[in-house]
Amino acid sequence: MSISVDVFVDLINNYAPNPSVIIEVGAYRGSETQQLKSAFPSARLIAIDGDPRSYEALLNLQGVEAYNRVISSRDEAVSFFLKDIHSISGLYDRGVKYPGTCERFLAEPLKGFCKDNEISQIDVLKVDAEGSALDILVGLGEMVSCVRIMHLETEDYPYFSGATGHHTVVRHLINVGFIPIAVAGVVIGAGRQYDSVWVREDILDARFRRQ
Repeated sequence: MSISVDVFVDLINNYAPNPSVIIEVGAYRGSETQQLKSAFPSARLIAIDGDPRSYEALLNLQGVEAYNRVISSRDEAVSFFLKDIHSISGLYDRGVKYPGTCERFLAEPLKGFCKDNEISQIDVLKVDAEGSALDILVGLGEMVSCVRIMHLETEDYPYFSGATGHHTVVRHLINVGFIPIAVAGVVIGAGRQYDSVWVREDILDARFRRQ
């Protein structure tokens, strides 16, 4: 079970309506990006993927800013695993069962990416980056306080070697002032993969005060 884009759109409309800026990290070929653009046509929608093959597909999307960038916690040279199954490419290796190549790329934090591209706020953040959720969140720095709502994919089993697990990501988000409003999980082998939606705590507080 997952949290579909349609459900996420409903939650955005409920908790963070009229978003101006939407960033999707790990946009793959852009099918969900297109759904978000259709739902919020006036928003600035930025789709990022570290895999050059996925980036080529993102370039075909109308009204979307596409970037071929590897987003991590800081500026550094990293190993990036380009898998034959493009959707599982990323900073962390899914293992020899899934063949591909390993390349060296320059990574950057999301905060730095935003500065370079004149992005001062992120209303909606969607992260599906194959084990890199915490790296991306840490690299957002103090800009996390401007995010209103986010959708994350995380795992509680080391499908991706060296990746940080779901429960550590949860603790980080609570520590930086976010509350989960929807969580769904699916069993994959010995572990579970989660979709979760988080809203900034002060937004929820204000909502409850109005009720």
